[in-house]
Amino acid sequence: GKDVTVTKTFTYYNGKKRMYLKGLGWINGEDLNTGSSQAPSADTSATVSGQMKILMHSAAIYTSTGAKSSAKSVKAGKSMMTYGSVTINGAKYYRVNSASADQFIKASNFDGSPRKLKHNAYLYNSKGKRVGKSKWLKGSSHTVYGGSVKIKHKQYYIVGLNQYVKKGNF
Repeated sequence: GKDVTVTKTFTYYNGKKRMYLKGLGWINGEDLNTGSSQAPSADTSATVSGQMKILMHSAAIYTSTGAKSSAKSVKAGKSMMTYGSVTINGAKYYRVNSASADQFIKASNFDGSPRKLKHNAYLYNSKGKRVGKSKWLKGSSHTVYGGSVKIKHKQYYIVGLNQYVKKGNF
């Protein structure tokens, strides 16, 4: 029943959320009743709220025109604050720098898109070695992040951090 201020939200790739409460620390998102009976503060121009996301696929940084920026690419696995989404040339992007309105990363590198398997599939690591003996069954749907990547002359889709499935299985 206590009123708190959420200053950061971190969303994991599986949809679970963690929220940072000002002056109190992190909590699980489902532990918080997000209903608000207070009107928002009149002066919100100084506050830029963002959402923490994990970059699942290494990504280039783009400008608001859709051109690649001179900024360095960002490696997969990095947690980044995102500050809203925009559509550039028909594709969804997240703004990734609150100080600069001109730095964007394609949303598919964070959120992924669902794809259905056409064949049974195994998981592989970043070296192209099969991980475990379990397999994903034909017809099941899985989230794929970004475009395909090449490992040892074969194309794979990223399905998790250091988890890959052969592109031909989708």
